[in-house]
Amino acid sequence: MIDENEVLRSAVSRLLRTEGFRVLEAEDGRSGVDLFQVHEATVDVIVLDLNLPRLSGREAMSELQQIRPGVKVILTTSFSKDIALTALGGLYPWGYIQKPYLLSELVDVLQKACQTGQ
Repeated sequence: MIDENEVLRSAVSRLLRTEGFRVLEAEDGRSGVDLFQVHEATVDVIVLDLNLPRLSGREAMSELQQIRPGVKVILTTSFSKDIALTALGGLYPWGYIQKPYLLSELVDVLQKACQTGQ
């Protein structure tokens, strides 16, 4: 989970762990990309905030896709999906979830992303 908001990131990560997910956390785009490079073989999906320091969500997503083409990225932001996709400048996430979201919504999207062939 790559999100600059420490309170949100920590709370959501903790709750996802109670749902059985293994969660790695990064507070900015650069740290998220670096963390993915180290753990790439064990990461099934990335929850990526659009607005990040050091590397924007767009820049981070570009680098993540260079490391593993086809990596499943779930973009999260308070912006509408159309605005978020425009901000990505031609990059396409696997999924999108608008903040604020319910934990059950995020769990549902993550479970779908983790299923083989999705």
